[in-house]
Amino acid sequence: MTCPQPAGPFTIFTGDAKTLPLRIAYASGLPVDITSASEIVVKLPNADGSFTLLKLTESKVAIVSPGTLGQITAPITALVSAALNIGELQDIDVTFTIGGNPFTVRFYGALSVFENT
Repeated sequence: MTCPQPAGPFTIFTGDAKTLPLRIAYASGLPVDITSASEIVVKLPNADGSFTLLKLTESKVAIVSPGTLGQITAPITALVSAALNIGELQDIDVTFTIGGNPFTVRFYGALSVFENT
């Protein structure tokens, strides 16, 4: 599985709240049906080297209806964005579990965080 590269990176300023839209797709570009996903985890890099995990089971990720289109959203709160790694383009990992099988998709250079001055 792969993901279509966005036209540009998702950008956010530290301390701002914004919703991250993502689409999971096969290498062919066809969307992955995530209707029956039991868990989806979006992994965001923090400035201290740790990661923030946004999870479907914690209502921090939502499947956009219909799930057959492979689209999810993950609201990033002001508190979460304040901890994100500032600077270079960063990768976002999304792990989703369907039928007990986890799959991870990496969105390369998909996140850009700027310091809110």
